[in-house]
Amino acid sequence: MEETLRVNGFKNIPTSLKNLQIIEEIIGELYPRFFELILLYSKHSFDPDEGVNNFERYISSLTEIESSTISIISRITQEKIYFYNLFLTFSGSRYLSDLVVKQPDIVEWLF
Repeated sequence: MEETLRVNGFKNIPTSLKNLQIIEEIIGELYPRFFELILLYSKHSFDPDEGVNNFERYISSLTEIESSTISIISRITQEKIYFYNLFLTFSGSRYLSDLVVKQPDIVEWLF
C-alpha cells in the first residue's frame, strides 16, 4: 500500500494511510471504489496528501450532520467528474475545503 501511494504522488504516507483508514471505517463497502478513484486522480491533483486529508475531514463532517452519508459518498464515487472536481478542490484549496467541511451542502452549489 505504501509503495502504491508513493508512486501516485503521495509524500506524507503515514498521515495519508491514517486518513484512508478513517475513511474506510466510515464508508465501508464503498471504500474500494473510493480508493480506486483516489489513485486515478492523485497524479493530476495539486497535493494528493492534502486531498485525502480534506476528504477525510469532509466525510467525517458528513457523519456528524447527515444520516445519509453513505448515499452521498455513493453518489460522489459513481459520478467520476463530481469526485474529480471535489478531489481537485480538496487537494488545492484549503479555503474552499474549509468551506465544504463547514457547509457540506455547498458542494451542490460548487459543482
